[in-house]
Amino acid sequence: MLTNKYNLPEVIVKAASQDHYVASGDISVTSLIDSPKIRVYKRMYRGKIEKDVSEMLMAIEGTALHHILELADVYNADAKKMYRAYETLDNVIADLNAKKDRENYKKAIQVKEMLGDILASAFPHFRKYVMTEEIMHVDIKGWMLKGQFDRLEIDKRKLIDFKKVSVWSYANKYESEQHNLQQNIYRWMIKKTFDIDVAQSVLIRWYRDWQKSKAATMPSSSYPPQRVQEVEVPLMSYREIEEYVSERIDLHQRVEREGPESYQCTPQEKWQGASEWKVYNADPEKQKRALTSPFYRENDALKWQLENEHKYPLGVIVKKVEGENRRCKEYCEFRNFCKQYHEENNA
Repeated sequence: MLTNKYNLPEVIVKAASQDHYVASGDISVTSLIDSPKIRVYKRMYRGKIEKDVSEMLMAIEGTALHHILELADVYNADAKKMYRAYETLDNVIADLNAKKDRENYKKAIQVKEMLGDILASAFPHFRKYVMTEEIMHVDIKGWMLKGQFDRLEIDKRKLIDFKKVSVWSYANKYESEQHNLQQNIYRWMIKKTFDIDVAQSVLIRWYRDWQKSKAATMPSSSYPPQRVQEVEVPLMSYREIEEYVSERIDLHQRVEREGPESYQCTPQEKWQGASEWKVYNADPEKQKRALTSPFYRENDALKWQLENEHKYPLGVIVKKVEGENRRCKEYCEFRNFCKQYHEENNA
């Protein structure tokens, strides 16, 4: 249920109301690598959770960025129109599949294939050198796994994923591991679907809250040096990926059978924040605020202390702040239903 508590303009409400996600298959790659409890809760409480338009602004920004980058190789105006029609068919196909309209479902797939052939003929670059936002399905252990990559440069065999993220994710090891897993699974699915061996996989991270002033004063180990970064993804073997996918399917199937409370979210899945080190004026009367942004490595905080404490009459002190479960407390839509959350937070 969508609300508009801050009376944002109607055009923004309309944009937030549009669901660009193409639902198909039994489980998506994103859900596969995430908490099984969250996936089951989503199915149980679909349409019953209140969400405000203000909470969806970052998602709108991310969709806009993906759309612009997706059309970066389509220069011709007519080609752009045809490409949008080609994209729209994914939503039509998903809708027909959900309605179990098999006859029109097959026809829609044929239409998409025909339009793809026309685009490839009229605009030779289409699907010859670059593929974008392609949806793939792989059948494994009785479930249909769905994946959709951002960009594949076919001639270079290079897989690219665009991530619009917070600078918080820069030092977050778990988030990096999740992104790497996602890319490796896409690589495995590309091999099965298109018989293309991806030789290189990268993440292009776009830090939405990056600040030039912080980048100039904070060490590169704690803060990204520039707003946009290309990060190499370590490649796993196809065997390793398939074993991982198989294990995760087993886990999700078990939790679906036994219920969401049969699974305990891990500290990583709860986004348990990394410990931070904050530097304060040693004068007790001047400790209301830290002197700098938090450091994510103790050595960086101690280095700043060593280099700057001479500026303060009583020196400076470094305090360690333990990380919180940010997802549970700030972002999880299902915390009111979650027994684990209530037990861990005495809620």
